[in-house]
Amino acid sequence: MEVSKLKKRTKQDGMTLVEVLCAMLILSFVMVTVVYALVYRIHSFKKTREKTTAIVIAQSAIEEINKYPSTAIPSAQKYYVAKNGENLIRSESKPKDFTELYEVNATNTTNSSSFGMLYDINVTVKYAYMRGSGGFLGNIVLNTQRGR
Repeated sequence: MEVSKLKKRTKQDGMTLVEVLCAMLILSFVMVTVVYALVYRIHSFKKTREKTTAIVIAQSAIEEINKYPSTAIPSAQKYYVAKNGENLIRSESKPKDFTELYEVNATNTTNSSSFGMLYDINVTVKYAYMRGSGGFLGNIVLNTQRGR
């Protein structure tokens, strides 16, 4: 009777459990990092879009005030601009149905200077409305002066 000798393993046929667990751990760290970066990028894009829209609304409010003759410039205006889809809708009271909401406050004061009478026009647009708290997260302030 011959006794067979056991052969030593010289070739690896697969991966060990420890190697598989390490690979899964590394892969999960990479996936979490990529998902976090995507979510941050989407949030950052939304904030930038809202801020840009607020700037455009503020510039539009200044242009609207500049259309008035110097004797008829309103001293203060407050209104809301709501966004539904791609449409911007102006309203004197806070609307109930919107995807984005902006609050516009425009004031006008008279200022005398060496150049004569000047009107200081200040426009503040609040943006990034939080539905739960009822407050805004950011605001844009534009100031300009206009002569008579």
